[in-house]
Amino acid sequence: MAPVVDRILASLRRSGDFLAMEATVSQVSQLTSSEPTSPSVLADAMLQHRGLAQKFLLLVNISAAAEAHPVTTISRAVLQLGFERARTVAAGLILVEHLQAQAKSPELNEALTRSFYSATLGRAIADRTGFVDPEEAFIASLLHNLGRIVVALHLRDDMDAIAKASAMADADAAVKDDPGLSYAGIGMAVAGALNLPSRLAGSMTRIAGARIHESMSDEERLGALATLTNRIVDTFASEAPGGDKRAAIARIVQSYEPHFSSIDGSIDGLVAKAVTELKTLSKAFDLDPPASFLVTGIGERRIASLGSENKRADTGTAAGRLIEAADADVQADELPETILTRGLHEITGLLIGEYTLDDVLRVILETMYRALGVGRTRTFFFLKDPTAPLLRYRFGLGQSPGGMRAWQELPLDRGADIFSLALGRQKDLVVKDSAAPEVAPFLRDWHRRLLVPSRFVVLLPLVVDQRALGLFYLDGDQAGASLLTSPVLNYLKVLRGQALIAIHQKSLQFGSRP
Repeated sequence: MAPVVDRILASLRRSGDFLAMEATVSQVSQLTSSEPTSPSVLADAMLQHRGLAQKFLLLVNISAAAEAHPVTTISRAVLQLGFERARTVAAGLILVEHLQAQAKSPELNEALTRSFYSATLGRAIADRTGFVDPEEAFIASLLHNLGRIVVALHLRDDMDAIAKASAMADADAAVKDDPGLSYAGIGMAVAGALNLPSRLAGSMTRIAGARIHESMSDEERLGALATLTNRIVDTFASEAPGGDKRAAIARIVQSYEPHFSSIDGSIDGLVAKAVTELKTLSKAFDLDPPASFLVTGIGERRIASLGSENKRADTGTAAGRLIEAADADVQADELPETILTRGLHEITGLLIGEYTLDDVLRVILETMYRALGVGRTRTFFFLKDPTAPLLRYRFGLGQSPGGMRAWQELPLDRGADIFSLALGRQKDLVVKDSAAPEVAPFLRDWHRRLLVPSRFVVLLPLVVDQRALGLFYLDGDQAGASLLTSPVLNYLKVLRGQALIAIHQKSLQFGSRP
């Protein structure tokens, strides 16, 4: 690895909460769609970071098609995007969140604003052309200039030399970037060291329009679109006169013909759409677009394209009108009843469309988990083994993957513990305090070892045709027991009922395959 990359990585590892970020990115990147628990682990990783979960849902819901039926759970969003795309977007957002926390200078904020506008423009172009997936286009365009951002953050003294080398590489449309000097090479090296998903790291390659061909890989297609959007945005942010920028952007778009022919003549509309989306994202992502030279450049273009009579007006004011600063108000935590109601709507939407039982179970578990407190609660679903007195783990949230191994197989002892009681009598059980003396006889040693002292516990058996086939299990901090009001418990039972509806609709044999 080049010395300059080693220096960047060493500086990164000394910054803030880098180790926690690196561990989360690595965990997300290593998940595979072949593992049935991976979607739940991915959802849990995002839910542990409230801001990250909100940003992920915002991206999924930002399209006009989502306005009538917004997605409100991470599990449903992962299902809608597909696991691989969701994993790529999540890993990218985790890294960007860390970089934003480290960006303290105007130059860094400007670089991040450019990247976010590239992302919104990339999504708009992907929507129009169908060349790549819009959400992946967003994250690939957002991180396409990772090298430039980490250099500005960690190697400010080297910026002039690296910028000069990168400019030369771009002018030659070179792929063989010097990893010791070019932004592209640095970005790919850092992405590889952080174990970002390969399609995201690969999309950082600069691909000029002349190099696009029909048999490109997914990474190359993402790289081509990200190169196009970032070149357009860099032109907006340049110091060239407005007319020169317009001509330069026209030449850039033309160089990507015929693969992006559908945007020819409509670039103004796509620019405006991307600006609107950036305004929507600015609050969630803590951006300040009006302070950006980039937005001034976009404002100049919009004024020119609309034939405005105010061409001599202050461009800073035009930019301020183009994108207003977002309010800094922090939303209050949602009430459990609100989260549960939204979750029920989400599941109803699943039940009237194409779904698998696993899809429904994941959304149910996430809804319970969020309603009773992310990070303070655990929600699991177990299947009852039809041939042995055992419960077998199927899905769960709120427990680390390593800690989950202890829950894989739970013994039942014919009615003497709370699991056996709930399943044998087919009755819901609510324990407000697991440390209460009267509860002690019904807790087995293995369960005590898995419980933090003084937890609430809720068990909701899943009964089909008078036969207990599985169990929803929840436990949480003692302070959270106050949330277990009659309305909330009724909501939990209704959610369990949605699983029964899904079983009946699919006519599945639950004991063989949930």
